[in-house]
Amino acid sequence: MTERSLIYVPDMAVLSQRNAEEIKTDHQRRWGIAAEGVVLPICTATGVPFENAFTSQQGIRYKGKAESSYFGDVVKEFARLGLDIYLTLDPTLHFIKSDQLHIIDISEDSSAQACFSKKRTKKLLADLAKKAIEIATESCEGTGAETIGVAIDLTDILPMGATNERIELTCFCAECRQYFSSHRHGGKGLVEYFETFPNPWNMALKDAGSGIGQINELKWDISPDRIIGLSKLKGFESFEDREEDSHEQASVLRAYLRARHEQVTQTLREIFFGIELVGKKRILITEGSHYDWTSGTFLMKLDDERICDELWFNPTANDFDIRNVQYRSFLWKRSTYFLNAFFQMLGQSQDRYMRTYTGLARHTQGEVKNLLDLRMRQVLGAGITEKLDVFLLPDINEEGEAGRIGFVSPCIDEKTCASLVGKARIPDGISEDQERDSPEDMLRKLMGLMGSNA
Repeated sequence: MTERSLIYVPDMAVLSQRNAEEIKTDHQRRWGIAAEGVVLPICTATGVPFENAFTSQQGIRYKGKAESSYFGDVVKEFARLGLDIYLTLDPTLHFIKSDQLHIIDISEDSSAQACFSKKRTKKLLADLAKKAIEIATESCEGTGAETIGVAIDLTDILPMGATNERIELTCFCAECRQYFSSHRHGGKGLVEYFETFPNPWNMALKDAGSGIGQINELKWDISPDRIIGLSKLKGFESFEDREEDSHEQASVLRAYLRARHEQVTQTLREIFFGIELVGKKRILITEGSHYDWTSGTFLMKLDDERICDELWFNPTANDFDIRNVQYRSFLWKRSTYFLNAFFQMLGQSQDRYMRTYTGLARHTQGEVKNLLDLRMRQVLGAGITEKLDVFLLPDINEEGEAGRIGFVSPCIDEKTCASLVGKARIPDGISEDQERDSPEDMLRKLMGLMGSNA
């Protein structure tokens, strides 16, 4: 069986630089393989590109067209080229300004991102996805193309940060705390173990200044002794020289990881049920690691037909034997993490609300431009763009019912990103007379704005 490839459009902003035909042609030229479908975002970094019951629709700048396009118009452009339509849903909803949906970290600080497991978030996501499927299906009529399914992007639903070795994980809003209230260990509520410093997270996570170092071998069935050994090996907090029992701390860490995974997968079931995906695929996007902290999931435990039909994750040194569902290799390091971070920064830096009422307001136009440049270098550096990379992927499953069936390739390059950054219109912040930051200061600010697990 040959590779089956999909084009991934990370944000509708890409279409201001390249139209559908150019994107399809470039994909085939790069890989020598014709794409069978395209992945389009239901929401963009700045809003929803179709009429809905919740927000005003955001127009899309489409190359070669003077007037704004909308979601259905874009679907038609790709469908008429014979490309099937996949939709991707980013649950973070960064464009929503309502504090009621925002995530809260363990120290009770909030961030401008929706909590994935809140009741209202689940309803909002399901309703937006249902409407997008309706529009996409209608737009495919007469083209021969079909709407195949919805991919929920899990890569950064639970962002994390760190300050002076204090790990700040999310989400611990009232609804998340209510969920964890039923999880206890040794007579204490599970969350209580993490409301101090050091705590069990420090056994597997470490403040590295410009990001968070982590242990990558946290499997579902890992033993407390194995956690302690890995913590020592990596130079993390092992609790051996403290009054707390290291075995208990490791047991609590494992209990937390499992509880968070169960919370996320239950939320996924509820959202997919709400979308009513009859005859269409349930797809998940995550990172290629045993436990992904920012999605809160164990990859091998997602290999379950009760949860999804297909997985997309980036190739790594880990060998994942996916036997129950299909999967595609996502050709970008950390899957969509750096892609999302770049386009979120691009959108927020040009938003007057963000430049007035959020952390971005404290930075001058020049600083924001420098932060954008840094995000651009990061996203381009994460690209997996050589034919050799496809050659090295695990074998295609000849049966096709489970295992690897192909790959997903984002359609951006340096020219596209540089043009978007160069044309960005950044409003004044609340302070435009600050001195220029050093590169180290810029990196610290970027980590503070976007989460320090970059």
